[in-house]
This record gives sequence, C-alpha cells and structure tokens, in this order.
Amino acid sequence: PLRGRTRSNRRGVLGVHGPGSSIVSRLEALAQLQDFDLRLAQLQHRVDHLPEVAERDALFEAIAALGHQRSTFDDQKATLQRDQKRHEDTVAAVVDKTSKSEQALYGGAITSPKEASAMQAELASLSRRQEAIEDEILAVMELIEPVDAEIDAINEQREHLEAQLAEVDARIGEATAEVERERVAVQAERDLLAASTSQQLIELYDRQRANMRGSIAVGRLIGTTCGACHLDMSAVDVDHIRSLGPEEPGECAQCGALLVH
Repeated sequence: PLRGRTRSNRRGVLGVHGPGSSIVSRLEALAQLQDFDLRLAQLQHRVDHLPEVAERDALFEAIAALGHQRSTFDDQKATLQRDQKRHEDTVAAVVDKTSKSEQALYGGAITSPKEASAMQAELASLSRRQEAIEDEILAVMELIEPVDAEIDAINEQREHLEAQLAEVDARIGEATAEVERERVAVQAERDLLAASTSQQLIELYDRQRANMRGSIAVGRLIGTTCGACHLDMSAVDVDHIRSLGPEEPGECAQCGALLVH
C-alpha cells in the first residue's frame, strides 16, 4: 500500500515531530496499536470459543431431545387417557341405565311377570357389559403406568441436565467476566496510546488495516524476517528498508504489511 511513495509523502502522512518527540517511538506506535488490536481480537475469539460454550450447546441438544421424547410419551398418554375417558363415560351411561331399570323393576311400575323377567334379563346384560368395560378401563390404566414411568424418568434426566446447564452457565459467566476485565484493561492501554499518537498516524494505521482485509497490517523487521508474515526477506528488500529514513515505515514485499524498523 505504501510502495512507491516518496519519502516526503510518508513524512507528510506521519506529520511533524514536536519538541521532545521520538521518531522511533512514533513508528513503534504503529506496531503497538497492532499488538493491542491483535490482543483484543484474541480475547474476543477466546469468548466466542470457550470450551464451556460447546458443552452448553451439547446440553441444550440433549434437553431438546428429551423434550421430543417427552412429547411422544405425552401423546401416547393423552391417547390412552381419551380411551379411558370414553370407557368411563360408557360405564357411567350403563350405570345410569341400570339405575333407571332397577327403579322401574322394583318401584312398582312393572306389574307384568313377563316384563319383569325381560327387565331382569336386561339388568344382567347391563351388569356383564359394565364388567367388560371396567376390565377395558383397567387394561388401559395398565398401559398408562409404563408411559408414566417413562415420563418420570425423562423429567428426572431433564432436571439433572438443567442442573448441569446452570453450572456450565455459571462457569461461562465467570470466564466471560475474566476476559472482559482483561479486555477493558487492554482497551484502556490502547486508548491511552491512541490519545498520545498523531491523528495522521492513526489514519495511516486504519487505512493499512482496511487494505490488508484481516491480515496483519503492521509488523516489526526482526533481522531479515517480517514480523507480520514471519517469512525471511531478500537481502535487497532488507537493505532498502534499512536505507529508509527513521520516520518511514518499510513494507514487506511478500505480505504487504508495514514494517517498523
């Protein structure tokens, strides 16, 4: 991004030094800003990739799976309960009819022996039907018992998982708070550096970061190695950078990062 600019152009970007200012420290501010921003990005990555987050997601999935299982058993139980209610309604109707028939038979409304015999036969039939339906009710209730047992087991598992989830959430909260404390401290140091750095230099740094599109924007020249991409540079490029004025940042020919020398 700076390749081809003249020395006077670069001096114009960095601005004029005030009394007591250090040329080297002004260039070093570029690398220090980069260091702070890398640290802030690392802290954000740390929050986004806490191992507890994956653990929490797994617990959410397990709880959701239990919810689906519970829904299936709830549907089964509801169907059985509807069958039980239907049978109980039928028994209630039979009991009501039996009561009315008994009142007619024993209340003196029926005087004919033939009608009385027919009524007694009907009462016997109603009694048998009631017993048969009550047996069906018992059978349905026996089917409901294991479903209730499954629902109770699911509820117990869910409570256990929710307790684990609460514990994991607490750990995430502690880890996040710890990272946030560190982030605030790093941000405060960066803000202090930015406040003591010329606006022109900050604008140069911001443009370089935008140009690099997520890659390291600024590095230090360490021997013959680019501190941004960690690749060795040719002797020609190194000699060129070392020949630049102290206020002129070099540029890595391989990754394009500004180099503080």
